[in-house]
Amino acid sequence: MIPITATHLLEDFIRYLRLEKGLAHATIVTYGHHLKVYLKYLESAGCHPSGATKEKILTYLRLMRERGLRPA
Repeated sequence: MIPITATHLLEDFIRYLRLEKGLAHATIVTYGHHLKVYLKYLESAGCHPSGATKEKILTYLRLMRERGLRPA
């Protein structure tokens, strides 16, 4: 079995947004950027996306708020 990487997940999500949801290019770029930032956070925390816990997600959201960013 081939391991699923964060890059594969990101590419699959972008493809889904484009092909299945038909979203505008600018929306896809924005979603992709935010997902990349989240995936980098998980990587820096030593966590694969499949192992993200509620606590990890809440910590990420808290860090984003501290940086002045709001959830969509």
